[in-house]
Amino acid sequence: MTLRGVRCAALLLALGVAACAGKQQAAAQLLVQVQVAVLAGAEDESHYAPDEFRGMQMKLAALQTAFDAKHYDVVQSDGPALLAAARTLAADAAARKATATQALTAGWTQIAATLPDRLMSLSERLDTLSRGPGRKISEVDVTAARSALRDANALWSKARSAFASGNLSEAVAAGRDVAGQVDALTTQVDALRVRR
Repeated sequence: MTLRGVRCAALLLALGVAACAGKQQAAAQLLVQVQVAVLAGAEDESHYAPDEFRGMQMKLAALQTAFDAKHYDVVQSDGPALLAAARTLAADAAARKATATQALTAGWTQIAATLPDRLMSLSERLDTLSRGPGRKISEVDVTAARSALRDANALWSKARSAFASGNLSEAVAAGRDVAGQVDALTTQVDALRVRR
């Protein structure tokens, strides 16, 4: 091979290495963008769109596998669509979270507006039953009702604490449990009043 042929071969090799390095760098940058987009909404997506999020993770793993196998053209061809899908999923999950938060907030508002008064009313009714004239109610019944009311008040405190810490789903669930206990206790107290 002549000197000129050697120089041509060296130049072609250098251009090939540079092109390969350019493809690798572009694929690496795209892969990082996709990873950031998938991970950015992971908390909301795993909760509000779990199936879609798992699918997104599988596609990201496949893209990483292609990159590791030096199939940079696959990363370049599949990456943009996956990046767009990750951004769309993040927006969808955020919208679902906003809707759920709005519903939970409305539920909490309704519970918090009525439950404290209902608990107070039950306490007053028990006081009246336990010290009224001509009382014919068993002390055991009144004690059991007071114990149930204490339990309901304790759970209501937990619900308020959950709300104060920003855990709306726990607060609403506990509030609904308290409302159920109050309904049962109201029935029990009504039965005691009839027997009086």
